[in-house]
Amino acid sequence: MESIEIIEIRLSQDQNEIVEKEIGAMIKDITKDDSECAMKLYTRLNLKSDYLIIISHKETRTSHQKSDIGEKIRQALNEFGIINHRVWYKLL
Repeated sequence: MESIEIIEIRLSQDQNEIVEKEIGAMIKDITKDDSECAMKLYTRLNLKSDYLIIISHKETRTSHQKSDIGEKIRQALNEFGIINHRVWYKLL
């Protein structure tokens, strides 16, 4: 089953530069070693404290669990604010 993971981050303080560097380094590091997923980072236009990471898994997943990569990112960003981490599965 095709899936994506969504990791939403709401910063607790003005730490945009630190968080963007941290996420950028993680994305670069993970995607160079793992061809099984693709990652993208988004932010809201008028709300610079919110970020969204989308992890697209290329392999078919039968497990309804979050990936190790998603968990690693969530744990690394936990200190910066509120984190929501969800897995979505393709229906059609």
